[in-house]
Amino acid sequence: MATLAPIVFSADDRKIQVVVADSKYFQPTELINSITINADQRYDFLAQATKSSSANQIGSF
Repeated sequence: MATLAPIVFSADDRKIQVVVADSKYFQPTELINSITINADQRYDFLAQATKSSSANQIGSF
């Protein structure tokens, strides 16, 4: 029953901007915190980079 199980996607404390939905380009959305994705939906997005101190860095991105 994947059609009844949407997920909410977010990129930690970064803002995202959707630019493609289901292989169709459109005017980018405003910066958002999260997006709800249902089964069989595809999104391309840009993530806003933020400056962080090396003390808070976990891993290599």
